[in-house]
Amino acid sequence: MTTHAIFSPSSAHRWMRCAGSVGLESREPDSSSEFADEGTAAHELAALALANDTDAAAYLGRIITAGEREFAVDAEMAGHVQMYVDYVRGLPGEVKLIEQALPLEHITGEPYACGTADAVIVTTDPVYGLVDLTVVDLKYGQGVLIDAENNPQLQMYALAAVREFDYLGDFNSVRVAIVQPRRDHVSEHVYTTYELGTFRQRAAAAADRSFLASRYFDKYGEMHAKYLNPGDSQCRFCRAKATCPALAAHVLATVADDFVDVSQPIAPQLEPT
Repeated sequence: MTTHAIFSPSSAHRWMRCAGSVGLESREPDSSSEFADEGTAAHELAALALANDTDAAAYLGRIITAGEREFAVDAEMAGHVQMYVDYVRGLPGEVKLIEQALPLEHITGEPYACGTADAVIVTTDPVYGLVDLTVVDLKYGQGVLIDAENNPQLQMYALAAVREFDYLGDFNSVRVAIVQPRRDHVSEHVYTTYELGTFRQRAAAAADRSFLASRYFDKYGEMHAKYLNPGDSQCRFCRAKATCPALAAHVLATVADDFVDVSQPIAPQLEPT
């Protein structure tokens, strides 16, 4: 049995930086935006094309339901998704797995948790017994440019893929890639197993702290300030940002710094000589 992860790879950039975010978000409605649903529809289109060995344009006019919304596949969506499809097809590898479920429990300690990678490509070397893995993630959004290097989501997928396919042999490398077609952007990075092991320690410690924060929140009905760490990356898409006390204080302090206290005398400015 597997379950959708509370400490999910897609939100790792948040809970690894702000331990209290998971607890605060648990009390907020889990509603999806139109942009997020459109991204879900694009992912479904990409999976259809790859699984059926067709181009995305083969599904023009198809209605894809995502959340409570419906999206018709048009030429624009098909063209953007095709960039991702072509990238995945162009990668060398004997096995290409689409929408692959990957185990996360060994990273975060969350029982039976798993995540889903958009594509996993496996290449084996029968002579040396080495295995190359590539994990590819489709980002359909265009608002924020996203890179593969130092990306917590992709590092979690890489670690999970190593665990899932460790029976094949020793790993030579794990390549991760982001394809962001609406920004005409492809970003790749190769991780050593040592680097992934170091990241795993950080992720495990962050998950433990986030779990403690959630227990505190459940017990006392409020989040202790020590678990909250507002910042641009972790707060941007957090469902609890409207009610987060730490973010409110951070914004207030930032705004206050931009104003001059007119109640205090201002020293005269002398002309330079």
